[in-house]
Amino acid sequence: MFDEIALTVTTVYEKIVLFEEAVSNYVSLIEWAEGPSKEERRNITNEKMQDFLTYYKVKKIYLPKETIEKIDAFWQGLYEISIDFLHGVDQKSERGETIDLATWKKAHDFTTKEVPNLLKSLDEDLRDIIGTNN
Repeated sequence: MFDEIALTVTTVYEKIVLFEEAVSNYVSLIEWAEGPSKEERRNITNEKMQDFLTYYKVKKIYLPKETIEKIDAFWQGLYEISIDFLHGVDQKSERGETIDLATWKKAHDFTTKEVPNLLKSLDEDLRDIIGTNN
């Protein structure tokens, strides 16, 4: 049983970190000319979210309720910020409309200021579960 719990913890963490990185890249204030387009970054974000949710929904049974609540708040925050960005910045830009800078700033602030604290808290919870929090 412990092996299944440890595998679940490490895989959930890996998948949510990859989802978070995709969202951060998608909403980034900096766009590199040689990097992926906003559309490609949006597709990567969607792919990483689906990958995380597909695994997490069937494996969260192995996690404590408090940790599930943190993970749910975290992934939902990532989802909401990416949807707000899609409507307020990405689609407006594609249509040649004025983008919503407040939405872009909110997304940037979430990924640069809130996410590190959320990840730290989640990291501590998951380490406690598998007994590696020294």
